[in-house]
Amino acid sequence: MTVENNLIVDWKNPSAINSAGAPLLLFDNHFQSSRGKREAVQIEGGQSIVTAHNQLEGVESLFNRSSPNLLEVDVSSASPIHLTRWQEFMPTEVSLPTRLFDVKADFGAVGDGRADDTDALQEAIDAARDYGTGAIAYIPKGVYRISRSLEIKGENYTVGGSGLFSIIKFDGDPNMDAIRVEASGTLKLESFRIHREQVNYYKVSKEGRFQDREVTVSDFDGDGADIRQVSTGSESFVMYHTVYAAGKYKEIPFILGFRLDGLGESDTVVLENVEGNIHLHESGEATILQTSGYEGTIWLKGKQRGGFFGILTRLTTHAEHALYVEDSHPLVASDFYIEQSPPESTLFMGTDSDPLGRVTLGLVKMDNQVLLDGYHGSVNLVSSQFYKPKGALSVDFLSGDTDVNFLTSFFYLQRYSVDPESHPLGWLGNSGSSDYNESHFQQNTGSGFFGPIIEDLRELGRLDLKLNYGISQ
Repeated sequence: MTVENNLIVDWKNPSAINSAGAPLLLFDNHFQSSRGKREAVQIEGGQSIVTAHNQLEGVESLFNRSSPNLLEVDVSSASPIHLTRWQEFMPTEVSLPTRLFDVKADFGAVGDGRADDTDALQEAIDAARDYGTGAIAYIPKGVYRISRSLEIKGENYTVGGSGLFSIIKFDGDPNMDAIRVEASGTLKLESFRIHREQVNYYKVSKEGRFQDREVTVSDFDGDGADIRQVSTGSESFVMYHTVYAAGKYKEIPFILGFRLDGLGESDTVVLENVEGNIHLHESGEATILQTSGYEGTIWLKGKQRGGFFGILTRLTTHAEHALYVEDSHPLVASDFYIEQSPPESTLFMGTDSDPLGRVTLGLVKMDNQVLLDGYHGSVNLVSSQFYKPKGALSVDFLSGDTDVNFLTSFFYLQRYSVDPESHPLGWLGNSGSSDYNESHFQQNTGSGFFGPIIEDLRELGRLDLKLNYGISQ
């Protein structure tokens, strides 16, 4: 559990938080009481709790008692985010489209899955672009076969449908993208599904690095993406909301899905409630935030730095690679849930020539190996739950000397190991009843190893407030 950046005012019970059990990370919270409370947090038993920069007003102490398992992380500065008790997050207004361009009613699309609706959809998109000022190219329920890429360019309009039953079925060249996005301002794509006509799926027996298994794969060999966004060099903000692409329950980690390709420092992308593969290639200078997402592979590559890629919540099951990270690419994810995936589902790769990378990863559930193959930098596992796998769960150093740090994580399994056992780990505030070879770890327990984790989670929260709530601090 992590409790981060909350303002807690005038609670009625003796304490604001009652806590017991698995580790707790508690930072950047502000406890205010006009009633003269004795403590903010009541702890029971020997729970491990790690804290940083919590503030008290009208409260005598943070905890009801002392404990050897109360630890503090050394973070040089306070959080830049300052909430007030009058802060609101529920919007009071909803913006409706200023003009609706219906692909069926206005442009003659058929939507039966057989007729070629390419021209009708493109004309509706172009009309919404030309109108601007919040117009929408609307795709009602139906299956719309297209034979060439739809081009979504410009700014200040939306392309949207009615959810899962608004289906764009691409029936063109496998090396073409179903949708190509080139934004020169603010764009929104929402509530539709992409499907490729030529993609066939079938089950095969596959040899893996650690085990053989039956998987669902595809013989699709094109370079086209479901949606590819490229940079125009202009400042852009693109929101993908409830858009479904390929990747769910299929072992197709490197094809189809969302492809963010060559985005730069002027590009911002928000992926909200999206499904499918997400490939970030040469886009390390951009600002990219996934608020919620489901299934498929996150594939990161490129040596560019200076931007930020963050994930608030993501679920992945039955994926050959839930995370496939190349070039020591950085990543921050607060809640990443992985289960029913093969041992090689989480892989971090790189070389000593890469720019330093840092991964801060909250694995809400993880039931397989973490594989490190030359990643240049650090991989930080924070508030993670390592769950009961079929076999032993481990961190395996295939090559390189990556720094690995565990913070307030819980080991809910019989055995956990590091290979090689001699590799030193940062280790603070972890617990669990399992045998995790603690006697063999060369543990770096100094809190200075963990300050960057707090800074990463702060930046993730700051971006969420800025991009999704318009709160800039």
